[in-house]
Amino acid sequence: MKKLWFAGLLLAAIGSACKKDVHTAPASYIEASINGVRVQFDTLVTALVDSSVQLIELSAYKGVPGMDTLIYSGGYQQTLSDFILLRIGYAHGNPVAAGARSDTALLRKDLALLYYGQYLNFTNQPNYDIYLDYPFSQVKATVTSVANNVIQGTFQGTIFAQSNTNNSVVIKDGRFRVKL
Repeated sequence: MKKLWFAGLLLAAIGSACKKDVHTAPASYIEASINGVRVQFDTLVTALVDSSVQLIELSAYKGVPGMDTLIYSGGYQQTLSDFILLRIGYAHGNPVAAGARSDTALLRKDLALLYYGQYLNFTNQPNYDIYLDYPFSQVKATVTSVANNVIQGTFQGTIFAQSNTNNSVVIKDGRFRVKL
């Protein structure tokens, strides 16, 4: 009887140790498929509302919180991981509203700009490949919701290397959820 009781206790312990790990999405994130690879930027996710130029800058780094090392070099800050920056325009004097935006917009409230930095290594300079949109990039962003101090939406586009516009990055199925 003791052996049966001990076996039951052992099975219960193993069963509780093997519970399925349930992953919950972070409160704020930016994610997208970059050249076909799904990437989540969930470290140092921030939203900066700049009322002087009617832009919201959503930015984030790829990595595990606490694992990225910030380096101060030559008066600027860099992190040892990829980053993404999405700029979304809004109408002067009005709150940020839902709606579609693009990099070909004529009015600031309809503007979307996209930047991506791919970290290369720390020893070579420059240590990032910077991609940004040019007038021919066709970047699109849609704000789907602004509620409870959270902005959510989607984005996509092809952006080009700052140093050589023959090199590009295709960003598809982008999503963001960032606390304002």
